[in-house]
Amino acid sequence: MINANPIKSLDGGRIIDAFETLWGDPLILKGEGTDAWRSFRFPPGTRIRLATQRIMSRTRVPDRNGSIKEMSGYDDFSVDIDLDLVLPAYSDLLPNPEGPGLAETADSVADYLGIQSIVDALIKLKNIWQIESRLVVDNERMNALGIEYLVLERFTIPDNPTYSHQPVQITAYSDTDYELLLTESKTGGTP
Repeated sequence: MINANPIKSLDGGRIIDAFETLWGDPLILKGEGTDAWRSFRFPPGTRIRLATQRIMSRTRVPDRNGSIKEMSGYDDFSVDIDLDLVLPAYSDLLPNPEGPGLAETADSVADYLGIQSIVDALIKLKNIWQIESRLVVDNERMNALGIEYLVLERFTIPDNPTYSHQPVQITAYSDTDYELLLTESKTGGTP
């Protein structure tokens, strides 16, 4: 990618490129295993809100102000994704899908630029929603926070007065790989 901005950023001297400045950090959700063919690239302007909290217990002590706090880890990240699907006003910028071998190219360019019909985008989102396991997250900021997988909880498509604009809200939770160590009981009983 060509760097159009020679000014160093504050995050370790990495140079901000023109694409990131104009379009932001893209969010792509992908399936795994047999669902690997399902993916969705969210359009530019998608808003992501992340929240987490510490897992903590508080114990009151008699005759004292306050409480004793014991932290036992961190909760999952709650992820709210808000996006607006808009009819492409500039679809003439895409290659002609009727040309020789350009049908796949036109789809990939449309996905990359976030230009696709609202119905096509809703179908792709429904395919992602139907995955019953976790989704792989491809987003620089979320990956920097350790969020590699999401599990979708809610998918909301509110009614809209126009057909040229469709807001969509998705609620998800971060997911992490865990390694369980199973040991055999020495007591002679069945585990």
